[in-house]
Amino acid sequence: MHVINNEPQFWFLLRAGDDLYLDLRVQASFAEYTALIRLSAEEKAEYAVSGHAYMIALAERLNYHVESHRSRNEYAAHGKRSHEAIMAWIAANPDAPR
Repeated sequence: MHVINNEPQFWFLLRAGDDLYLDLRVQASFAEYTALIRLSAEEKAEYAVSGHAYMIALAERLNYHVESHRSRNEYAAHGKRSHEAIMAWIAANPDAPR
């Protein structure tokens, strides 16, 4: 798993083989937590066409409706790998906004 894109203070996009994961900082009314959403085939296709702008829109949609996507949250299964990949990216890119 490795970082391929990010929006500072909001999300990281990671690749693991053919899969893309959105590591998203969810801001609920009084809490903040991380959700790790595996992109669907349709979402991956749209990202291939529209890039970073699409990921911003998708992240905003997921952030506001995260409860309806709860079954897609794979943080329990892959959160450690995601965190390690993000920390490695930060170490390799210390001046990059995050």
